[in-house]
Amino acid sequence: MMKTLGSPSRKEKGVLAAVVNDLGADQLTAVGYSYAEAEGLVNRTSPCAVTIDGDLVVYDDKGERVIVREPLADATHDGRGAHVTMADGGVLRVLGHLNEELRKFGTIEESSATVAAFRSARRLDGPISVNLRSCEVAGGAGFPLGVGDIVSLSFSEDGYAVHTQESEDVITGGYDHLVRVALSGPGRETSGGGFIGGGFGLEGAAIGMGIATILNAVTTKTTVTSIIELTTTDGELFLVNGSEEPGTLRFILSPVLVRLRMAHAAAAGHL
Repeated sequence: MMKTLGSPSRKEKGVLAAVVNDLGADQLTAVGYSYAEAEGLVNRTSPCAVTIDGDLVVYDDKGERVIVREPLADATHDGRGAHVTMADGGVLRVLGHLNEELRKFGTIEESSATVAAFRSARRLDGPISVNLRSCEVAGGAGFPLGVGDIVSLSFSEDGYAVHTQESEDVITGGYDHLVRVALSGPGRETSGGGFIGGGFGLEGAAIGMGIATILNAVTTKTTVTSIIELTTTDGELFLVNGSEEPGTLRFILSPVLVRLRMAHAAAAGHL
């Protein structure tokens, strides 16, 4: 599943969304801002992405144009960041959050294994590996959690796990303990904006439109609210996910729901 690295600002999130839209979310493992340095690309903090095929992609400030796209098979690391040899023989040095992600591609052998793992995870018959980070507890019963706690919800071949952020506590259960997983929520919502420019004469209209553009940029806010309901034999847990819309989560959780139906059928003696 694709990760957004670091803590991008609202403006940066918009740029990274443009990057994801351009490359396709299903083609990415991570996006984020990193310091990138190379000849012709000096001292820049740029929106970057890592693809499932093991490519590093560096975009311009607006996330509209690819500046660098290079395979990571021969990426190396030292105490000063990740170094990627480019097709022209130059070296791209990457620092920041993305550098940690690039450690997966430290040698040709490691890179091949990592790319193979990413591709395997995309197979419809591959092993279950789902991890939903930074979910907020909205309510429920029977779980040792409080409203407002931030947790990660993951699924594997064996069942589910809820990892708490404040401690190393892990709540686990098998599919025979899981009754259902349901999704709801409004998804993506946009509020604010709506300012229209105006004024007297061409100059006044231009100034008015400029101010309206600024006000719209400042006041427009897009949020994502998806609710995940985890029902077990002895409890319920409602989580709010602010990263993915319900439709996207349905695709992500598809192997989990299939595995859950199989567990229920086996328990009923239908398998």
